[in-house]
Amino acid sequence: MNIKIETERLLLRKWQLSDVETLIDLAGQEHIEYWSPDFREYDKHAKGWIEWVLENYEADNPIEKFISWAIVLKKNNQLIGQIAIGDFDELGETELAVAYWMDIKHTNCGYMTEAVKAVAEMVYLRYGYSHIIATIQPANLASNAVIQKAGFKLISTINFLDNGQTEILPFHYYRMDNPHI
Repeated sequence: MNIKIETERLLLRKWQLSDVETLIDLAGQEHIEYWSPDFREYDKHAKGWIEWVLENYEADNPIEKFISWAIVLKKNNQLIGQIAIGDFDELGETELAVAYWMDIKHTNCGYMTEAVKAVAEMVYLRYGYSHIIATIQPANLASNAVIQKAGFKLISTINFLDNGQTEILPFHYYRMDNPHI
């Protein structure tokens, strides 16, 4: 499956086993471990995670198998983050959700908004989903700003136990409808 996506400044590409060390460095950043606790201790899991993601590409079905892209700057081929789509079924029905994180040195540059828009457009055109959702903790101001700038609308606040968390927390529930339908 070819899932490479290009934007003006970014290349969203398949993960490679050669990305392990960079993934460990990025996932170990304090803000990523805080907001995405499932990435804690990635020094122990990075290689296995990349191998799992590589297998998922073959399914070419984001509801069935989580799809993740490495976010790379075109200008210097530097890996700066990750963006993924996968199933979200906390509300009783399965929906497609987007999730992401980025190297702290590259935040506030518009890169993540650019990546979210590109992934959403690819998902709508390739798979025809009626909408995509995002769930973000209210206190994660940067991520809330990204998703709003990408065109998602706040629908409600819901409570659930996210991957890696130890308690049920509130999350803003955002939705973006497919503009092609």
